[in-house]
Amino acid sequence: MKKLLFNLFLLVSTLSLVSCSGNDDDVSSGNKNELKVVIDGKEEVFNTIVVNKNAQNPFGTNEVVQLTATINSSTAKVITFLLEKGAVGNNTLGVFTYTDNG
Repeated sequence: MKKLLFNLFLLVSTLSLVSCSGNDDDVSSGNKNELKVVIDGKEEVFNTIVVNKNAQNPFGTNEVVQLTATINSSTAKVITFLLEKGAVGNNTLGVFTYTDNG
């Protein structure tokens, strides 16, 4: 019985080492800092994102985090979200603004 358990342990250990890949290119290729949204039927890709963890809440209630996204750091199109700190789920978005100066 001990020999069977030892062989099972070796098999599981070997399989766990073989299943780990040293090539993580597929995983990292989808890990981009961008925000894709559809506005008036057109997809916009905001690739410059700034997170302000100490933003002021205009309603004076809970603490918020402000996420501001632009396209190539230009102020032509700006999208801003206020998110409640630590909140998860459907009610986390406090304020949403989109400005198109272009």
